[in-house]
Amino acid sequence: MVLGVSGGIWGLFCGLYRSVEKGSVAYVLSSFLAFLGVVLFQKMLPDSFTPLSSWQEVMGYTCAIGVGVGGGIWAVSRVPRTALLRFFHFFSMGLFLLNGIGWPLYRVLKRGSKTDPVCMNPSSPLRSVYVILLDEHPSPAVLKQVFPQADTLLFRLGKRGFFYNDSLWANPASTLHAVAKVYQVTKGIEKDSIVDFGFLQDAGLLLEAQKKGYDLKGLWPYYGPLQQLPIRWEGNGLFSSAFGHFPWTRPISRWIKHQYDKTFVDRMKKIAGRPPEKPTFYHLHVFLTHAPYSTGQGGAWQPLLDYSLQERVRNAISYTHQVLLEFIDTLLATYRKAHRLEPIILVFSDHGWHIGEPERLGVGDFTLGRRLKHQAFLAAYLPGWDSVAARAAVGAVRDYQALSKLLRQALGAQGVDSCKAAEKLPLPSCGYM
Repeated sequence: MVLGVSGGIWGLFCGLYRSVEKGSVAYVLSSFLAFLGVVLFQKMLPDSFTPLSSWQEVMGYTCAIGVGVGGGIWAVSRVPRTALLRFFHFFSMGLFLLNGIGWPLYRVLKRGSKTDPVCMNPSSPLRSVYVILLDEHPSPAVLKQVFPQADTLLFRLGKRGFFYNDSLWANPASTLHAVAKVYQVTKGIEKDSIVDFGFLQDAGLLLEAQKKGYDLKGLWPYYGPLQQLPIRWEGNGLFSSAFGHFPWTRPISRWIKHQYDKTFVDRMKKIAGRPPEKPTFYHLHVFLTHAPYSTGQGGAWQPLLDYSLQERVRNAISYTHQVLLEFIDTLLATYRKAHRLEPIILVFSDHGWHIGEPERLGVGDFTLGRRLKHQAFLAAYLPGWDSVAARAAVGAVRDYQALSKLLRQALGAQGVDSCKAAEKLPLPSCGYM
């Protein structure tokens, strides 16, 4: 849709000027003027633009892509024909760079005018909550069938007091759908298709937690639709994860992801060693297990020529487990040393492999390939809960709607009804969790 709008507007300008060069220059200038106009009206009339979030998304991308496409076509007319292939190689990277710089700026300015009052609910002290989402991580139980030597993550989490479930099912295998279901976003999901990312701002569970007194924070390595959630994000926010899916940008994208992985791990360490001043909900979106697997054991760079795909995948998963366990150990030690209430920690994956890894790794069995795509897992650290009830509650989670109910209880977002049994899920004993 975005590329169609961009191409249509560019073609219109070229037709009006009867010149590709003049039309492209006019397209670039008009894109900037339209972009500034949207920002100006958003600042002056914020309420008028609230129902037009989808149109604003299209306009933002159109303007950013317009700069790259228009400038590139103008440059082509100046470049010798023998250098065209080389130019298009670097232009494809430059297009993503322009998109990465312009789009986050647009969204920050668009969302900056919204100031929702936070209603503090004077109740019992709240425990901070850490949601750690491992993107594109199949269930460890299924991974053992591909990598028999894989470390036993769930067993090691169990030794730390976690209750776990390795049968969470992702259908569809989509990050957006999993997160939308967990955080109770329903308006923008129609027939398993998210039609408007702006609806992520209305995540019911997060907004209720905010009114109860939670500070909402998140750590995210790239920019993307999830940043529409009502969370104060921290991250690089320059390139999209889609940057790695194009063959001509993949070499540089692997290096970029490796640098982002290192930065992300450093920020995780800072969060673990510094408890917040007030009850906080953290969403930590871990991309270490996501393709193209450029970060391996000990956080080392994995060159394509030095490691097979199977080695790169196994090393990335092993390193992710190491980072996760170190984060949890440091976090709990920090809270105990500061004599603070231990936090609630939920670790889960949004889906398994869905971009061809089973086939590339030689998995020919249809059933196993399907499980590697859809079967995820959940592990929960629930201090204050009765152990029998907690084990039953975690074990009953089979989909992300059920996980949302469990998280809702953990957040204490049910107010005066927090001691009533939620649908099909056992609760911990009544009282402060």
